[in-house]
Amino acid sequence: MIILVISFIYSLFSLKARLVNGNIWHDYKISFYIACINGAQIKIMNYIYYYIAEYLNNWENHFSLSSKNNSFAKKLILFDFVNSYSSIFYIAFVKPYHEGCINNNCRKEIETQMYSIFLVYICVFFGELIYLYMIYYYQKEKVGALITEEKIEVQLDKLPVFVKGGRIVSLYNTVRRSGKLMGNDRIIIRVYLDENGHAEGEIYNDDGESTR
Repeated sequence: MIILVISFIYSLFSLKARLVNGNIWHDYKISFYIACINGAQIKIMNYIYYYIAEYLNNWENHFSLSSKNNSFAKKLILFDFVNSYSSIFYIAFVKPYHEGCINNNCRKEIETQMYSIFLVYICVFFGELIYLYMIYYYQKEKVGALITEEKIEVQLDKLPVFVKGGRIVSLYNTVRRSGKLMGNDRIIIRVYLDENGHAEGEIYNDDGESTR
């Protein structure tokens, strides 16, 4: 993925070098468009790599949760750094000696690059807010239409527990301090059928030894 990012950045700036024609206003417009594409590329590749890193991290089968989290964080930080700042480093340290900066002003070009990427980030942020609000509004309307009121008489010493139909719940009679002590205890299976007479669920029994 890092090689892919570097290749994409190099391709963007190669395209930019072909499109500029010496007109400062035209060249800065091209720089703005290329920077916006770079900003979109940063967001998309960060999104894709998050799931790739998560899959690879689970596949590594770490011994402890802290080791797993540290490895996952290192992967994300390294890729995010390369993905987010490759274009800035290219303009600052490679472009002046390769094709040259616009109007021989690399500082201005870096500013344009950063402002454009920041603008893309703002647009994506507000887009995500609107998307989440639409999901919230839709779910609220959908759930509100399904809510019905029903009065149930209960006693103070026996509080009811509501379970959604179609679920299977496993219980222990006695909760012990050690999982090994509970290894031979009887498991109670409670099945709550839905309106179609169907229920499904999973039971996970930890052997207390393996890490996966």
